[in-house]
Amino acid sequence: MNDKQKQQLMVALVAFNFTVLGYVLYRYVTAPRMLMDVSTLLVALLIGAGIGLVTGAIGYFVGGLGK
Repeated sequence: MNDKQKQQLMVALVAFNFTVLGYVLYRYVTAPRMLMDVSTLLVALLIGAGIGLVTGAIGYFVGGLGK
């Protein structure tokens, strides 16, 4: 794996992780009475991962434009 691929994957990984973390925190803050059980957390993680795949793919292609 060359440096360009590593850079692309790092940008995609950071975008994915921040998106998932941001969505889960958003759902936690906006949940009624700050109540989040395990099933709600898993659903939020799945939705965040779906959104994170899109932002990760965008980050992958944007990360490759630098070189």
